[in-house]
Amino acid sequence: MGAVTNRLIEAIKAIENPNRVGFSGGIVKSYWDSNGYAIGWGNRYLSNGATVTRTTEITEGEAEILLIDKLNDFAGVVNNAVTASINQNQFEALVSFVYNVGTGAFQSSTLLKVVNLNPNDFAGISAEFRKWILVNGSPSSYLKTRREKEIALYTGTAIGGGLLIVVVLIGLYLLKKKRII
Repeated sequence: MGAVTNRLIEAIKAIENPNRVGFSGGIVKSYWDSNGYAIGWGNRYLSNGATVTRTTEITEGEAEILLIDKLNDFAGVVNNAVTASINQNQFEALVSFVYNVGTGAFQSSTLLKVVNLNPNDFAGISAEFRKWILVNGSPSSYLKTRREKEIALYTGTAIGGGLLIVVVLIGLYLLKKKRII
């Protein structure tokens, strides 16, 4: 069973509100998101269940608590829904996905079915992630980017640093030399 880590918290912060919209001097104000007002890191509801409105304000501490509470809720959803054995990267990618699409959408998704059938079917799972890019019926560049980050995390290609650079450089070298097999 996976758990919420600091890496996951920081990843969600970077994905959901990288520019810290609404944050100013310890106070966090609501902002317009694609389908309504949100606060902190994409939250549409406060801890007490109240809907975020145009005038909602909370402290940075409350925003942090709200984020961690939501992540723990969604971690529970993933832990309960996934019957296959997955690693921490795969777990975190799925929690990020649930944070974005919601519990019901995840639980009824083909993505979950494919993960439970074979969590190492990276091609099939990547294809399922990529289906979730629409906002009001139109493809969203934000969601395309988010899904690619989730795919990279899930498949373990979000390794960053030296190894990925080496792989890319070797690929470019071989392409330049036309030695791609």
